[in-house]
Amino acid sequence: MTRGPTRRAVRVAVEGGLLVSPASGASLGILFTRGQDSPRASVELRHYMPRAGQFAVVDWVYRQTQVRVHERVGMQYVRQLRHQWLADTDGG
Repeated sequence: MTRGPTRRAVRVAVEGGLLVSPASGASLGILFTRGQDSPRASVELRHYMPRAGQFAVVDWVYRQTQVRVHERVGMQYVRQLRHQWLADTDGG
């Protein structure tokens, strides 16, 4: 994790789960930058492949279901981190 007055970033390996292919070498990165207007967040998921994702039907099912779940959960997490950062940097 890197921290600074206008930047916080973290990158972690995706090491397990029922759906991820163990051989994918996936990682998740989250970057927050704080400008004059408000904080901005970016999320990057690299090299993620679901188990048996090389088959078109599995890839399609994953994109229609789990991608949406990951997006909702991820956005909730980003909102919580943003709220915490604002509280930390505003002194309370």
